[in-house]
Amino acid sequence: MTIVTQTPTQMPSILEMVKRVKRECGLPEPTTLVGTTDKQALIALDALNDAANDIFGRKRWEWQESLFGLQLQSGVVQYNLPADFQRMSKDPIVNGVTVKPMDPVDFYSLPTGALGSPLNYTVHGYIFELWPAPSVDYVAAYPILPYVYFRETPARLTTVDDSANLNLPPVFLECLIAFGKWKLKAFLEYPDAERDHQRYEDTLFLRMNVDRTLRTSPRMRMPATGRKSWC
Repeated sequence: MTIVTQTPTQMPSILEMVKRVKRECGLPEPTTLVGTTDKQALIALDALNDAANDIFGRKRWEWQESLFGLQLQSGVVQYNLPADFQRMSKDPIVNGVTVKPMDPVDFYSLPTGALGSPLNYTVHGYIFELWPAPSVDYVAAYPILPYVYFRETPARLTTVDDSANLNLPPVFLECLIAFGKWKLKAFLEYPDAERDHQRYEDTLFLRMNVDRTLRTSPRMRMPATGRKSWC
């Protein structure tokens, strides 16, 4: 299997976004966020993070899915997971055969030491496990076990890197800016703050109803930097 990693279009840097929020509120723009004590810039930064988390949690967006290529090893039952794994989206399918999920209690009642073509998997205790363990012949024929998972909510951006990007599709840029302006204007007691809040909700509602236009192939993720636990 050939693994192709797609490089998605990114949001503007977090510094550029904070600068835009402040500019559109009629305030002076910061030159950097690193070590800043600019209260207004920090409020805008927090607001952009809050908006990103709110958007991420509004629904199971298709762009939250990623395709992971699990590199199998003969006789190995337990495997690492992607660092941003939240939960499974689609079960593994190899040569037209679905590897089916099992409850951990039922999974651990299966006989140990079996080798062959994996038929079942479970996610438990931060571990992804297969049964039976793949045999030498199976790994030779199918070295990669692909599955699709939902990504975890990204970590909040801080003031340590001006060039960092919020991990959302760029189509949400105007939503994020509107949310940032709302929060900053509310702090400054601008009379039109609620207008930006409504603009955020209206723009996000439109995006939620055209989510099908964002349906693209999930990105293939390789397990080289995956962590040793499922969450």
